[in-house]
This record gives sequence, C-alpha cells and structure tokens, in this order.
Amino acid sequence: GPNQRGRPTPQPMLSDLPFIPLPTPSENAWRRVPPSDSEAIVLRKVIGILNKLTLEKFESLLEQICALKIGSLTVLQKVLDTIFDKAVGEPHFTDMYTTLCSKLLDKIPEFIDNDGNTQTFKRILLNKCQEEFETKPQPAFTPDMSDEDKEVAIKKAKDRMLGNMRFIGEIFKKKMLTEKIIHSCIV
Repeated sequence: GPNQRGRPTPQPMLSDLPFIPLPTPSENAWRRVPPSDSEAIVLRKVIGILNKLTLEKFESLLEQICALKIGSLTVLQKVLDTIFDKAVGEPHFTDMYTTLCSKLLDKIPEFIDNDGNTQTFKRILLNKCQEEFETKPQPAFTPDMSDEDKEVAIKKAKDRMLGNMRFIGEIFKKKMLTEKIIHSCIV
C-alpha cells in the first residue's frame, strides 16, 4: 500500500527474492508425451485433410491421404471410422466422400487380422456401413435432459441413420456394393 507521503511502496525486485528450486517431479508425475505413436499423428492429419476437403482441392488432398503411413489394421479402422463419420454427418458431401473411398480402395494397404483374415479398406468400409445400418443409432438420453434436448438427440440419431442410408446408396452407385447386398438390405 501507499507510504506516509501517499506514494506507493516500492515492490521488491525479483533479484532480491531468495531462489527456491522447484520440487523434483515424482516418477509417476504427468508429463506431456509428444505424439510419437504414428496412430495419433495419422489420425490428426486425416481429420485435418477431411476438414479441408472440397471438390477443388480433392486431388491434392487425396494424394496427401495416400501418402500417410497407415501401418496397422487399427490405424486403418480408425481412419475409416473418421471418413465414415464425416460422410454420414455431412450428407451434402456424401458423393465427395464416396468418391474419396472409391479412389482409396486400391491405394490403402491390406492387413491380416487376428483370425488370419485379410482386411481391406473396402471390407472394413462395408462392415462399418452394415454394422451402423443394423444397429440403427439410438439417441443418447440422460436423466436430466429437457424435452427440447431429447428432440435434438432424436433428430441427430435420425440424421445419422439417413446419412448412412444415403452413403450406402452412393457406395452402390459407385459399384462398390453388389445389387444382391442392396436387395437384402431393402427386403
């Protein structure tokens, strides 16, 4: 506060304070781990690329996705889940995401799963579509939700289901699905 003459009391200089070293961190102390695992890096890059995806930038961004090192089945599944979520969540761009998927079919490596089966981009994509179609997304309610929030949750689930149907239709139009499979979905 002010001294007797009304002038502020000078604050001590940082150099006047005693040096107190920081405590040594314990062995289990939290540390930021740089994303050294390729999975996190690849997923972050895919999300960034998909966020920029437009018809004008399509070819260059497709090349960027193809250049990524998808080194395991787990990474491939997560990349495909990301593409699928974007395709289903953005129905106006479904055709563009379907074109992306059709161009990636031959460019993404195959992997062998734990059962010895070959897993391709196409197989994982079709399994994801089928799984989503058969389980029909349910709205996520919490006990304290208002009626308005419940309506929003119902609309989101319905939009996701319709987005998946549209995506399946576009996949069929690109001849990535057979007529027999589509017929079994309809019947």
